[in-house]
Amino acid sequence: MTFKIPFNKPCYTGNEDEYVLDSMKSLHISGNGPYTKKCEEWFENRLKCKRALLAPSCTPALEMGKGLGKFLWLESLSNMMTHGLEHATTRISANNVAALNLHTRLGFKFKNPASMFHYWG
Repeated sequence: MTFKIPFNKPCYTGNEDEYVLDSMKSLHISGNGPYTKKCEEWFENRLKCKRALLAPSCTPALEMGKGLGKFLWLESLSNMMTHGLEHATTRISANNVAALNLHTRLGFKFKNPASMFHYWG
């Protein structure tokens, strides 16, 4: 069985338009804003943990974790493998050195690398 996590396809539940507009009107559209705080509180309550920290992307999360990223990846993959995962695919930017290093340390092989270009027009 292969699990595919969509790349750059947001989950849309219906309230996003309101939240994005609210964020834009508040002039706070970067991290550590009111929505970050709400999400961290949700995780803390849901997971019954003392503190949850959100990161804007994988790179700072890996750097914040100081090794936690490797542990979480191993646990996640192990869990998926017990549920039938046989093949994992991902897309990593060549600029994301922290993620590339983590995947290398975990033994991932980089097959069929592709160049992707983003266009802002």
